[in-house]
Amino acid sequence: MIRTRIVILFLLLLNLILKVEAQSLPSACTESWVRYASTPDSILKNLEGPASDTLGNYSHFNWFIKGDYSEIRYHGNGNDTIDVHWGRNPGIYKLGVSEVAMFDSMYGCSGDTLWTTVEVKGALLDLGPDIEKCAGESYEFDAGDGFIFYKWNNSDSLNPSRYLDGIAKKTDTITVEGINADNCRSRDTAILIVHPSPKITFTADKDTGHNITICENQKVLLGAGNDGLFYTWSTKETSPSIFVGLPPSGESEYISVEVTSEFNCKSKDSVLINPCLQKIPSGFIPGNGGPNDTWKIPFLQFFPEATVDVYDRWGNLVFHCENGYQKPWDGKVNGVALPTDSYIYVIKQSSNATPIVGNVTIINPTKK
Repeated sequence: MIRTRIVILFLLLLNLILKVEAQSLPSACTESWVRYASTPDSILKNLEGPASDTLGNYSHFNWFIKGDYSEIRYHGNGNDTIDVHWGRNPGIYKLGVSEVAMFDSMYGCSGDTLWTTVEVKGALLDLGPDIEKCAGESYEFDAGDGFIFYKWNNSDSLNPSRYLDGIAKKTDTITVEGINADNCRSRDTAILIVHPSPKITFTADKDTGHNITICENQKVLLGAGNDGLFYTWSTKETSPSIFVGLPPSGESEYISVEVTSEFNCKSKDSVLINPCLQKIPSGFIPGNGGPNDTWKIPFLQFFPEATVDVYDRWGNLVFHCENGYQKPWDGKVNGVALPTDSYIYVIKQSSNATPIVGNVTIINPTKK
């Protein structure tokens, strides 16, 4: 009979408690931890007397949340305290708790759930999907509005701009935290995926840099490497390698290619096609005012690495030029005209080219 009376009184007390109108709790922020606690009913404790569990708890509490949250952590006697990590979405949510009384070391009657409301403030920050770019391209992330400050990439400084832009260099994780007028914070991350541009390596049977020498009636297989998926040449051809010959003009011309990778990243480069030296003048007449008053070597001006050396019959160096044959030789050494004679020349179009050796005759009527 005594236990029955206690149970009836306990139920009556719970009924009185539930008649009290629930009040709203102070507001919280999105993506933040907030602690909530419930005080055990002192009358129930007196009614329960010495009964308790091994931890000395006289009541047990069940908590309920109707809203966006990510985690709950329980604390205190009989879980009378909880920490709630609210989610990313602001709104007005419901928080409920019910108390279960304990009798004779066993949990007994449970009261109805008492509900209250919590306004979770904040603004949803969303960087959107990951961004894929080619190296060297510009990118921009937008954190959206609703915030007065932004902290980009874990920086300690506050930035009023919702945008982060730059030039894509390497793959990186982009993070941002927004702070609104209520000092509520929201955070998001996205990946900047950077694809390298295809590498172009010109080949013509072997590496040739950006200069290829071709003689008349000669064909050379010119490749652009194997780092691409699509190839577009200035000759309208679309294969990784093409055959090239002497330009129709007979002069140096550029051939360009655009290479596209599987990620639609593009690179463009060109190579200079030079005619080989097949017609080197065998002589000239210095100072006669005519077209042959200097030693003009056709097309050699297109070879910036060219060197020219001229020796007399005794092996003395009478003329030398490097870094290209930009000014034709006038048949002088240290400003003094050389006499009429045959001289030996050695021409190298580039550092790795085979030397061209021959004779050039100077006809100088004033020098015998």
